[in-house]
Amino acid sequence: MDGYIYNFIRRLEELVLLQEKSVNIILHAKSIKPSSEVSMRISFFYLDIFEMLSELLNNIEFLEEENKKSYLLELALESLSLTLVSLPFLSAMSPMFADKELAKDIEEVVVLLEDMLTAWDEEKLRIASQYMAKVYQLLRYYLYSASRSYQSMS
Repeated sequence: MDGYIYNFIRRLEELVLLQEKSVNIILHAKSIKPSSEVSMRISFFYLDIFEMLSELLNNIEFLEEENKKSYLLELALESLSLTLVSLPFLSAMSPMFADKELAKDIEEVVVLLEDMLTAWDEEKLRIASQYMAKVYQLLRYYLYSASRSYQSMS
C-alpha cells in the first residue's frame, strides 16, 4: 500500500508542477489562441488532474498518517487554485471550461478543503468528493461529446 501511496503522491506532484508551468505559459501568452489539437491535449490534461483529485478525495480517509493527509490536501488545494487561475484562458480556449457550474464546484471544493486543513471533517470530505466527482464527470462528458463531434466531422 505504501508503494501505491508514494506513486500516487509523486504523480500528483508531477501534475501540479506541470500545471504551474502551464499557468506561467498562459500568463505570458495571453492573446495566443491554441490550435484545436492543443486545446484537446490541455483538456485531457485537466481531465487527468480532476480524475486524480477525485480519486484522492475518495480514498484519503484510509490514510492513517495525518501529515500525509495534510500534504495531499495541500497539493489538491494548489492544483484547484491553479485551475481557478487558469479558467479565464481555458474558457476562451474551450467552451467546456466556460461552464459556470464547473467554476462554482471547484470553488466549493477549495472552501471545503481549506476548512479541512484546520479540522478533519468526514462530512466535508464526502461533500468535496461529490463535487470533485461532478467536475470530473462534467469534463469527461464534454470531452466525449467533443471527440464524437470531431469523429463525425471527419
